[in-house]
Amino acid sequence: MNTRDFIFSNQVKYRLGRHLTFWILFSLHFIIQNLMIGGPGEAKTFRTFLESTFHFLYFLPIYLASTYFFIEVLVPRFLLNQRYSVFSFSFLLLFVINFIAVYYAGLLYLHHITGKPYRQISFNANKYYALVDGLFVPFMLFGIVAGIKFSKKWILQQRENEKLAKQKLARELQLLKTSIHPRFLFHSLNTVEKHIGESSAESPALILQLSDLLSYILYENDKNWVNLEKELEIIRGYINLEEKIFGNRLLLKIEFPPNKNETFIIPCILLSFVETSFEYFLETRQEEPLLTLAIRVNGDMLHYQMGFSRSADKATLPIEKFDNIQKQLRNQYQYLHQLTISSDDERILIDLKLPLYSGSLINIKKNAILNEIPDLV
Repeated sequence: MNTRDFIFSNQVKYRLGRHLTFWILFSLHFIIQNLMIGGPGEAKTFRTFLESTFHFLYFLPIYLASTYFFIEVLVPRFLLNQRYSVFSFSFLLLFVINFIAVYYAGLLYLHHITGKPYRQISFNANKYYALVDGLFVPFMLFGIVAGIKFSKKWILQQRENEKLAKQKLARELQLLKTSIHPRFLFHSLNTVEKHIGESSAESPALILQLSDLLSYILYENDKNWVNLEKELEIIRGYINLEEKIFGNRLLLKIEFPPNKNETFIIPCILLSFVETSFEYFLETRQEEPLLTLAIRVNGDMLHYQMGFSRSADKATLPIEKFDNIQKQLRNQYQYLHQLTISSDDERILIDLKLPLYSGSLINIKKNAILNEIPDLV
């Protein structure tokens, strides 16, 4: 049995265990408190532990009945449903009935321990049980059980909210990933169609590259992690397809790191920047677009630097696309990445640092992160 199950599980054994624990603790508190009681001389009468236990048993059934009626009927039916007037009236009525029941339980207890007839037991003799056990103890008891119930309800609601927030985050991230897919397909299919129509010898290779893109989009992109080398291979294939679209007008300078089969990355993070640059070229209709791309790996840190020519219309920038990519990074890498987007009169510059993951896909190499981006960790 773990603590979480004991507190929150609705299984019968755990619920019985919780309730039994509560009543044992309450009983001990009541018994110890009543080892010394008030009377005509006020706090001059002492009981043994067994005598106090015997005294407590007269009131326990009343506390059990009133407490469970309060917590299982009044709170869920009236208080939680915001029927405050009905709840207040019902609570007051329950309190009065509980007081009367405790008063007569006190009479019964005094009758048994003194042997006096009920008529001869004065209110002064019974006032301790009537006022303390009939008013103070129920008020304290109802407050404790209500506090426990609402605290548990609040914690469960917080956990449910956290679960829903994570699900929402995952759906948003998936939408951000899939938002680039139609553009990939549109540009790539146009290129392949053009070469097939011209009976180009490059058509089989282009079809194979397009097939790899489709496979990556449909299968790899849904994974949490992909091999870095696979992401780089897809980028190479995508750039090659775009070269066929732009022809000799496109100026490229590309640098990729050596093979890194044992490191992993979030799929489409790097690809998104490349795709954004080419879409920007098409939207701004640049005559001679320029793209420079350098991807380097230093230990377990990836450094991604990209620059692409800016449109003559200086006001035109792909701000919305960058916002989506930044949201992806925040969702997946949170404070573990460093991204700088800047521009001058001629180029838009991207500088990104990301931690790479080891084969376990879990443990981030913290030393590399601390060395590369100390102000973010």
